Amino acid sequence: MKEKEYDFNKKRITRVTIVTAFMTTFMSSALNLSIPNIGVDLNVTAGVVGWIVTIYTLSVAAFCVPMGKIADMTGKARMIKIGLAGFTVLTFLCTAVNSITVFIIIRALQGIAASMIFATNNPIIIEAYPPQERGRALGISVAATYVGLSAGPVVGGIINHNLGWHFIFIISISGS
Repeated sequence: MKEKEYDFNKKRITRVTIVTAFMTTFMSSALNLSIPNIGVDLNVTAGVVGWIVTIYTLSVAAFCVPMGKIADMTGKARMIKIGLAGFTVLTFLCTAVNSITVFIIIRALQGIAASMIFATNNPIIIEAYPPQERGRALGISVAATYVGLSAGPVVGGIINHNLGWHFIFIISISGS
């Protein structure tokens, strides 16, 4: 592979991992301030709506290791593409829900798709970069993760207040 192609691929990989690391963690934290509004819209208690946030986190945690193993067997690039496509479609479906049960199921599936992304982001960076460049690339990816977690409640709260909770998902689709 030519040096320019190699550099282009590394930059592309870095961009993809930054965006996916940000969006999946942003999504996990952005809805927290929307719980009361979602409860009113869907006519359920805050405790029930809390499952929308909780099931996403549980799904990611439960499926991250198995998805990593499957990615090792079938290909990391393939897994991240499937995860990103699934995450995007499921995020879109969240904009149209009118049932708490359907919402929770979609969020569980969205967490599984996010686990495909989480399980492959860092391994893809590790494979793409030589040892002397890995630390920087991994640091950028991890920074994107924590920016997503930190920005989620603030930006999600602003979006929820000004536009409604549905727009958290709409904005997340445009970011991915």
